[in-house]
Amino acid sequence: MPLSLIDKQDNFELVRDEIAAILSVETVNQQALAILAEKDPELWKFDVYKERSRIWESLTIVEAPVAPVINVWFESENFAGDQSFNALLQTAEPGIFNIDIFTVALNEKNVGDGYISADRQSVMDAQRIVRLIRNILFSVPVDTTEPGNDYKYLNLRGVVGHRKINNVVMFQPDYDKQAVTIAAARIVMGVKYIENSLEAANNPLELLQTDLTTTTGGQVICEFDLT
Repeated sequence: MPLSLIDKQDNFELVRDEIAAILSVETVNQQALAILAEKDPELWKFDVYKERSRIWESLTIVEAPVAPVINVWFESENFAGDQSFNALLQTAEPGIFNIDIFTVALNEKNVGDGYISADRQSVMDAQRIVRLIRNILFSVPVDTTEPGNDYKYLNLRGVVGHRKINNVVMFQPDYDKQAVTIAAARIVMGVKYIENSLEAANNPLELLQTDLTTTTGGQVICEFDLT
């Protein structure tokens, strides 16, 4: 008979969402810790989005500083043939997830001579966010048994086998019509995880009786009664 309704998320969607969730939780946590350490919490602040193609449009540029924005999006998955079955279960090795980072800076005049160059500042800000994200995703909280703290497996132990950062790419700053400088970076993460599919329901047996006997010659005989 046909399949039942496919009403679930695939695991690539769950992995993407957990990456975004971990980053969203930690930027708030890091800001709180920065306040306790009497540091500027803005240096640990970034806004998290997922699956946006024009994320820079979310930047509201009125005056400096402008909070960086990041976008988590799924790119592709390759299935390992030797770790996948013909049906039901496949192993993605890897699934590729991109974390795009956008930072904005404005030229600022210093007290006295000179000014803060927006092109350099935007790049330094982007690299700071790269540093934060890399450390967040590859650090281990004190108690990984607490819900939401199993960062090593992206809070999906049993689904995720491992994750690693494949590479980090910096892009040259660009300028919009208002001479606002935007810098961008991309963190590419590879994740190994399983994908499951639907299995049709089987007809359960109401009763199964087994009779095991051993003959005088030592032969073990098993008989099933399915009536």
